[in-house]
Amino acid sequence: MDSSIQKAYDKYSNRTFMTLLGLYQGHYGKLALYSLFYVIKRIPAWIMPVIIANVINAATQGTENSLRQIYLNGIILFVLVFQNIFTNYLHAKYHSQAIRKVETGLRQSMIEKLQELSIPFQKQLQSGHIQSKIMRDVEAIQMLSSQVFVSMLNVVMNLAVALTITFVASPTVFLFFLLTVPIASLRFAMQTGSP
Repeated sequence: MDSSIQKAYDKYSNRTFMTLLGLYQGHYGKLALYSLFYVIKRIPAWIMPVIIANVINAATQGTENSLRQIYLNGIILFVLVFQNIFTNYLHAKYHSQAIRKVETGLRQSMIEKLQELSIPFQKQLQSGHIQSKIMRDVEAIQMLSSQVFVSMLNVVMNLAVALTITFVASPTVFLFFLLTVPIASLRFAMQTGSP
């Protein structure tokens, strides 16, 4: 069995998320690059409302600098959307490389384990069943990886951006959210019986 996969399983066998992270040992650099390019790729979605608000404010104020502000905001928006093409490519590249390397290691580890099984055991099972089981297990880990890393990064980044914009716009509202959201979450957890 591939030593990094065996180490991850032995170390974190009772914690699913840590086991998943352990499978990516040696590929953390690719995951970091994937995360970096994901954040850069998402910048237009976060900045666009601010730019549109600037354009509307400049158009309604009608000052001497209004036209200049509209052009400047338009250029910034164009650059942000244009860079999205390249960062999306790099984001997908590093994400795919990390997942494919882990898939390859898992398949190799499973095949090595199968080769260690006894001949009577292998005669009992049809090779098609074993192959389809390996394919399903590796696909399940691939889907779990994609969902966990993409969803978790998306939620964390959207929350961070929303809280930062709220803090900059109105520290009072930010403080209100900071105090009430944990209380509401705790109350909801107590009502539903969730841990």
